[in-house]
Amino acid sequence: MNETRERVYYVYGLVRTERCIEGRSVGEHRSNGDRFLGGGFDEADFPRVWRGGHGISAIICTVDNEDFSDSGDDIRIGNLAWLAPHVVKHQSVLEKAMRFGPILPLRFGTLFESEERMDEFLNAHAATILDFLKRIEGKQEWAVQGYLDTRLCERLITARNGREKPSTVGLTPVAESLRAQLMRRDLKEAVDDWTSGKCAGFFESLMPLAANSSERRLLPRDGGADSCEMVANWAFLVERNGIDDFRALVERVSKEFSPSGLSFHLSGPWPPYSFCPALDEEPMNE
Repeated sequence: MNETRERVYYVYGLVRTERCIEGRSVGEHRSNGDRFLGGGFDEADFPRVWRGGHGISAIICTVDNEDFSDSGDDIRIGNLAWLAPHVVKHQSVLEKAMRFGPILPLRFGTLFESEERMDEFLNAHAATILDFLKRIEGKQEWAVQGYLDTRLCERLITARNGREKPSTVGLTPVAESLRAQLMRRDLKEAVDDWTSGKCAGFFESLMPLAANSSERRLLPRDGGADSCEMVANWAFLVERNGIDDFRALVERVSKEFSPSGLSFHLSGPWPPYSFCPALDEEPMNE
């Protein structure tokens, strides 16, 4: 698209029309649908429901296209002070929408230039969207992250193996350095093997309690001297009536492994990003 429009449609996510707002109508004019789920937003960009075809509605607001551009004199999308509250708002709208039923969340900054383009997008992907909303009915995404206190785990494994620091008498400095490197390598391999085995076993024990799962990329340490290393980052799609059993298992296993430096943390429910289908069209990036 060559022409920059002053106002465009920002889309948070997609829902089934009959579930988007309980006890309210969407309104006669699709672009002026009912406001969405309470206050906390400026009048100009208040989230509202836009009714599309195929029984699908979009949660939208209008924004300045230039705010989400990565070019020009006023680049906001790369400004953390501007970006952070908008990301929080995006997440907040999705979390509110989840209370009313299944939602297909769209990535931050999904823009459409017109209602016609939104119609085209829904027409192209209606079957995939409706299938996804049906599959996640009654389910929630929960995250399980595992963290390892490497130093504690190394000390415990060394003690369990009964290893003592060997004598360096008679060794040259080069030989001593080489042996130290080999010992560090062996210890790291022992820690990695122990950790991967425990994580794999735990993942398998969680699977029967979930409808689906996804392994996500590991995040780096936060930089603190005492920070733990992330060793597991999983997403699970869990039935609403099964979350208590799921939570209990996470807490029990974390308590069992924490004396060895391995702990697990449960968070959620989250918008089901980890299980969304790929919708191949980039609305404003042609």
